[in-house]
Amino acid sequence: MSSGSKAEAESEEDTTEQPEGDWWAVKASAGNGGGDVYFINSTNYKTIIPTFPRDMEYVIQKYVMSPLLYQKKKFHFRCYSTMHANGMAMVYDMGFVLCCGVPYDANSNEPMSHITNLSANKRMADHPGQIPSFLPANPKVFEQICDIWAAVVNEAYVYMSEQRSQNHFEFFGLDIIVDRTGKCWLIEINRLPGLESSNNHM
Repeated sequence: MSSGSKAEAESEEDTTEQPEGDWWAVKASAGNGGGDVYFINSTNYKTIIPTFPRDMEYVIQKYVMSPLLYQKKKFHFRCYSTMHANGMAMVYDMGFVLCCGVPYDANSNEPMSHITNLSANKRMADHPGQIPSFLPANPKVFEQICDIWAAVVNEAYVYMSEQRSQNHFEFFGLDIIVDRTGKCWLIEINRLPGLESSNNHM
């Protein structure tokens, strides 16, 4: 799919000294809007884990310590995609850059330095909201995004193929973070993602 707009995401290298040890992001599976997200490592987990609500299930994933930055802030790409019952899948070439409300500091305990979720950041002063991005402007990144989505579709096809109609499809929002080497990482997949425009006044 194509679009006439060619806005590109700007990026900068992070010069922050990276902390040592293994870092992990822990998310409540029922969490929403950037809430119930924790960052743990080998030195702080004994303090942080006891604060987790006990009535929730959690997802843990490797934390990307050296993210590509947008105006000194950590960000992720929101990419829109479809998955069809006949096995076809698409990634739309226009996406959004969604960034943190404060500059990135790998050593910071400030959650807003790490959480890129739009709902958590959009009311912060001077937050730009959703920044349109023409994803193929960086072909290597766009190719990785498509490859990630293809791998997900291949795993999910056994379920999608059981739909009543081969015309059935599902709509998703992929959240992708890029590290300083240009490698893409899947953060999460959102079913029925919001399409409305957002800024710091909404």
